[in-house]
Parts: sequence; structure tokens; C-alpha cells
Amino acid sequence: MPITLGNYREYCLPQMFNGVEVPFFIFTGEPLPEARAKLLALQSAFSRMPEQHLRAVYPFIIIPGRLPSRGHGGGTPDLPASAVRGHERDLGTSPEVVLRLMEDYRGTRSRAGFHWIPGHVWSDLDRYPATILHEAIHGIDINLGLATRRRVAPADASRLDIPGSVVRPYAPADFILDPLPGAACGSGPVGVRAAVNAYFKLLGGFSGITSDVVQRRIARELSMSRAFESVPTSWWEATCPALVPSAAGS
Repeated sequence: MPITLGNYREYCLPQMFNGVEVPFFIFTGEPLPEARAKLLALQSAFSRMPEQHLRAVYPFIIIPGRLPSRGHGGGTPDLPASAVRGHERDLGTSPEVVLRLMEDYRGTRSRAGFHWIPGHVWSDLDRYPATILHEAIHGIDINLGLATRRRVAPADASRLDIPGSVVRPYAPADFILDPLPGAACGSGPVGVRAAVNAYFKLLGGFSGITSDVVQRRIARELSMSRAFESVPTSWWEATCPALVPSAAGS
């Protein structure tokens, strides 16, 4: 049955993480029970996210074809209307359905959008959970400013061990971390790549990073971003219990 403006919601599998619903649209033609079982693999990492961040994640669309880009993974297009134009076969539906979906599920996000995962990634059981998480983090950055610094008050600077000379607003490119093991982002501005990579590692329980010093540094860097400005200390304590409280944000 063709996926149309009238029935596209029937292909939605909403997933609940920390009380927030994230919709997944399965346009590959596979049975929805099978797709639902695969989405269970996302629970661990997504449930680590604070509620504010989950509300910034865009709807996901699993498409049968490939993305119209050079990337080999998933995507979060900056210009959604242009990205879907002329790609009906890859989408598994018409571009109009995707654009309607994007607006209908905008929620409180600063702008409408979507994440899409191509069929060859979705069918790779070792790859799709990390790719989906990676794209979700891009949505958080776009809507909340994960790679954008907030103004740090002098008291917070002291608590976070930030030099007084940098207590000021930051530009996105100022988010710089040394390369981390198993980089999660290989394209885009340096500051965005660093922020996405750092958050990816934190949500994955710092896989591959055994140094407490590096873990604290990642937490401190993220706590200075706009995206974490309203995330309470209790979230840090629950998510990263091994980190000292001073490594967390407000």
C-alpha cells in the first residue's frame, strides 16, 4: 500500500524515553513488529538523555533507499525541503509526506526538521543504534546549542575550574576537545564534531575512555553548553555517578 498524506501515521512507531515520545516512521515496507523489536536497542542510550534534550530530537524516518548526500550513515538535513526533492524512490513515499510529517511533529523545537536513516544502515545490526543516536545528538545541537557556549557566571567558573579569562560567551567553534576514541562525527564544523562526539561518548557510558580525568573534562565541556544550561545537577549525578559533583552544570 502506498504511503500517503492520508495514512503515513500508520507507519509510526512512537518510542518512550524518560516520559518523552520520539516518533519513528518505518517507510521500508518491513513488518512493523520486526521494526519495533529493533528499536528496543535504543533504550539504554536514549534513556540517559535529560527530558529537555529528548524533546529536541526530531522524528526519525527509516527509508528504503540512500540519502542524497556523500555521507555513508544517517542524516539530519539543514534544508529539509531541498533534501527530499526528487528522491521519492529513496524515501519510500512522496516528498510531500515527509514535509507534512516534519511540520506535524515539530512540537516545541526551534525549527521543523527530521532525521533519516537509509535502509543499508538500518539493516546493519551492529551499526544502526549508534547511527540513530548520533543523528539525535545533531537534533539537540540544532535546537538547543550543544556546541554553543553559554555565559558562565563567576561562581560557576570557580566550581567548574574554568579560567577567569574565558568567562564570556563562546562561539560554536570554541568547543574543542582532543580527538576521542571511536569518533562519532566525521563531518561539519570542528566545534559541532567535537560536541557531538563528546556527548555520544557520555551517553554510551564513556566506552573506550578509561581515564577519569578525560571523563571529567568531557562532562565539564558539555556542562558549559547552552543545551545543558537548564539540566539540573541531579541528572549529572544519576547519569555519571563516578564524576565529582563539581564536574556538572547547574
